[in-house]
Amino acid sequence: MGGGVVTEALKAGLLDEFMLHQVPVLLGAGRPFFQELPDHIRLRIVDVVAAPGVTHLHYEVQR
Repeated sequence: MGGGVVTEALKAGLLDEFMLHQVPVLLGAGRPFFQELPDHIRLRIVDVVAAPGVTHLHYEVQR
């Protein structure tokens, strides 16, 4: 899913959890993954797995 779809799903309360796969690449100014959210979204980290060239982050959305 793209960041816009994830943002809209978070706004609508449709996500219970999600995973991000972070790859360290410098993109100059960078691009935000999430678009602007109306409220603070509380997350709880469930799991972190470091692998060569990538870090897998598993979050639970707190309500």
